[in-house]
Amino acid sequence: MTHQHNRRTILAGLAATPLLWPAAAAAAPPELLIPPADRELRVPVRGGTIFVRVNGNLRAAKKPLVLVHGGPGGACWQLFPAVPLATDRAIILYDQLDSGHSDAPGNSANWTIERFASEIDAIRAALDLQEFHLHGHSWGGIVATRYAARQPQGLRSLIVQGSPLSARMFADSQRSLLGALTPEERAIAERNLDGKPVDPEQLGAAARAFRAKFLFRGPKPKAGPAYMDGTPLDRGDAVAAWFTGETDGFGFGGTLATLDDRDLLRQIAAPTLLMAGQYDFVTPAAMRTLLPRLRTGSLIEIPEAGHMIQFDRPDDWRRAITTFVGAHDG
Repeated sequence: MTHQHNRRTILAGLAATPLLWPAAAAAAPPELLIPPADRELRVPVRGGTIFVRVNGNLRAAKKPLVLVHGGPGGACWQLFPAVPLATDRAIILYDQLDSGHSDAPGNSANWTIERFASEIDAIRAALDLQEFHLHGHSWGGIVATRYAARQPQGLRSLIVQGSPLSARMFADSQRSLLGALTPEERAIAERNLDGKPVDPEQLGAAARAFRAKFLFRGPKPKAGPAYMDGTPLDRGDAVAAWFTGETDGFGFGGTLATLDDRDLLRQIAAPTLLMAGQYDFVTPAAMRTLLPRLRTGSLIEIPEAGHMIQFDRPDDWRRAITTFVGAHDG
């Protein structure tokens, strides 16, 4: 959940790995850069249509898992490491409106958390999902929390990964990590978090240094640039700026500057797992403060991982998901 001048430029800069991800074991075949879907469809939502892809059997005994990508303005490639789980249950990934390969009308009337949460209803209706599990990463966790707080029938469990559910929580979490920066970078970041004017170039440099330590910790995937090939270079930028602000920086600007959804957790009936990487910029300590607000909640910290746990520690990430949702298949 970072502010970006141009998403495509940053993704290209992060991509420094071979075209195939490393195999989990020497004898295992490598995972494809863009794993093929068993089914692809366009689903009508308020404002346009969105791209949805399915892997696995929707009618398997184990309930499907719907995953909501981060951003705002990201795309479902961020959650491709979930595709191997489709051997046991259906895995459903999708691009939110104005992101990825979904329609991009660019109408700010569509840019509310509630409307993005309603996309989950549309996907459920299109795929006839009577019961399912829900995972939201980063911004996607904000969307998933809004959805789960409605206590929708058939929601078996919820996973909220690296999601700051308030602007204050996000700023405090990032501030706690600024000691990892140089004194000059830290001073720039603190001024930005305090709402003081900062030179844009210096701010961008400090933000890039921060992401280098807390976004990815392992090899950087090339899935993003490959998946976004053929879409406009600024795809996702407008919706990101609307929610998080125009500049590359720290904390929340935009319409999320007043966000505080923490008390919505009290309304969630489904068992909920909070997840954070050891070096996540939404820190495990920050996520832990949410636990007392949950009716049935637990937290897992994934060692040696940053914000993108699914790429830093994919096996540990999949194991945590499998264990949790498996316990609530009912």
